[in-house]
Amino acid sequence: MVRYRTKFQIVAEILKMTKDGAKKYHIMYKVNLSYKLLVTYTNELLGNAMLTLGENGIYIRTPRGEEFIKKFYEYQEILERIQEELSILKKEKENLELFFVTPTAI
Repeated sequence: MVRYRTKFQIVAEILKMTKDGAKKYHIMYKVNLSYKLLVTYTNELLGNAMLTLGENGIYIRTPRGEEFIKKFYEYQEILERIQEELSILKKEKENLELFFVTPTAI
């Protein structure tokens, strides 16, 4: 099954790459984006003050971008815990459903 990345995941990858600065083509290849998507994301991040454009076309993460990454990883941890809990609940439900399919001798 193909698993697509969310917008937040892509943004976090871009911001992670630009900690020490990165050129557009480096971001494009490391984050695995088309040029069109790269332009869309970098423009949005520049507009939201999460990236800044330095000399020689180098993109640099801003403190606001750092804050996003921190919040994103907190979100990811919570999401993973919830997914684990949902997996446990699913197994428990399956165990309960066995009572209706497997008659037992009394």
